Amino acid sequence: MVNEVKIVTSRILENHKFPIIIGGEHSITAGVIEAYQKDISVVSLDAHIDFREQYENESYNHACTIRRIADHIDIDKIAVLGIRSAEKEELKEAKKLGLFFMDAFTIQKQGILNGVNEVKEYLKNNKVYLTLDIDVIDPAYAPGTSTPEPFGLKPLDILECIKSFSSNLVGFDLVEVCPPYDNGETSLLAAKLIRLLMGIVGTGTTNKA
Repeated sequence: MVNEVKIVTSRILENHKFPIIIGGEHSITAGVIEAYQKDISVVSLDAHIDFREQYENESYNHACTIRRIADHIDIDKIAVLGIRSAEKEELKEAKKLGLFFMDAFTIQKQGILNGVNEVKEYLKNNKVYLTLDIDVIDPAYAPGTSTPEPFGLKPLDILECIKSFSSNLVGFDLVEVCPPYDNGETSLLAAKLIRLLMGIVGTGTTNKA
């Protein structure tokens, strides 16, 4: 699967198009990133740090996504925003290897724009691939996902992230939407975020949705 995703993404990039990938579980992102040159940065919006070496005896598992991305690009080109859940050893390893991450509570305290600006400064305003796991959003807004976590970001926080990174974006995915788990509200929100991103990136408009 990862190799197939890499092949399809490579074709998109060869045609000088802007990839928008819709998941599916988060493990697809590893295949997408493998299609890019190693000079990009990756910003992940996620409730989980996804930094396990293996999970359920698999290296390409949704819980290993950031670890697999770090196999392709330098770890100092990766930032994870919005986390509020991590396994103890996974978190210890992330800190040891120098992964940049910011939890949802810190973002709530200092504001989403301050958090994003800190990330942009850390990544030195580099080209950014943005991966959005829908569970980064509080389940009050997006319950239709397999691993919901309370105390998440708000949809408008995500929109501010998209606007703030828009001039640097080279690709985007939105993953982990699970329609059977709600009454359609998560799918609607996901579709709206994709539509707004297309408008913002396509027109270069960052001051309004």
